[in-house]
Amino acid sequence: MMKTVAQIFCLAGMMFLTGSCSVRKMVIHEMAEMTVESMAVFEEDSNLDLIENALPSNMKLLEVMLEKDPGNKNLLEVLARMYGSYGFAFYETRLEALSMAPEVDMTDVVSFPDTNVPRMRKALEQVYLKGLDYAVRALAIRYENCRDQLKTMDTTEDFIRTLTLKDVPALFWYGFNLGGYVNLNRDSVSALAMVPLVEKAMNRVVELDPDYFNAGAHLYLLAFHGSRSPLMGGNPEAARLHYEELRKRAGQEYLLADVFYARYYLYQSQDREAFEKLLNRVLETKDEKKYALMNQVARIRAGIYLKAMDDLFP
Repeated sequence: MMKTVAQIFCLAGMMFLTGSCSVRKMVIHEMAEMTVESMAVFEEDSNLDLIENALPSNMKLLEVMLEKDPGNKNLLEVLARMYGSYGFAFYETRLEALSMAPEVDMTDVVSFPDTNVPRMRKALEQVYLKGLDYAVRALAIRYENCRDQLKTMDTTEDFIRTLTLKDVPALFWYGFNLGGYVNLNRDSVSALAMVPLVEKAMNRVVELDPDYFNAGAHLYLLAFHGSRSPLMGGNPEAARLHYEELRKRAGQEYLLADVFYARYYLYQSQDREAFEKLLNRVLETKDEKKYALMNQVARIRAGIYLKAMDDLFP
């Protein structure tokens, strides 16, 4: 990881020193390629404090690069990925702890630099909106009118159907960041109107590349179908099928699958015994390097949900 980061900063120095626009763009192109590759290195590190402190400066560096080359699709996609992952892993996890069982002390499970829930929600909303904007800009590289196409349900479905395998990273992070924003604004009619857009985006990712980002579209659709009762439009059977497909594709070592299954499917079915057993298994499972970052997030969330069990299963 240190070698990759050193190479990126070395190239960054070259970018600022060179006066040639063509050479600068060439350097940025090389840096963008290396940054995409280095994301896997970040995601293989389970030291959340290190990653949380490192990501913002890396994102700002990439944004400086993007100003010099605003049409760089790789930079746009990796920024959408970084903002989405950062919001989910850190802000959203802390908000879960603070809002699920406010009277329960969670400080032994997760750290809290800030405990002001409205301020944290606003900060997370901005993170997801920035990630969403980068994803849409990435799509606009190949489809100039994509912003207009994504404005209404009438045009969005047809537009999403035209997207191809090359568009999967931008499409997934469009759905991921938009889904995060909608989840924060469930009391907003305009935000809830965007829910079908997220579902269609993730369904298209499943069609084009179901393995992308640890089968992340299946993870999202598990939560989408499992987070509501059938009376409110949920579909427990669809949630269960996405869970099974997720475990088949990402493997049993990917612990977020179990955490989401417990949090949504088992909670909705009010199966406390299975909920507790599965989340304790998450806490006891040894780490898999490939999933180190998200597995550590999964363990923290498992700890949060176990401490909130009496509120979830009254």
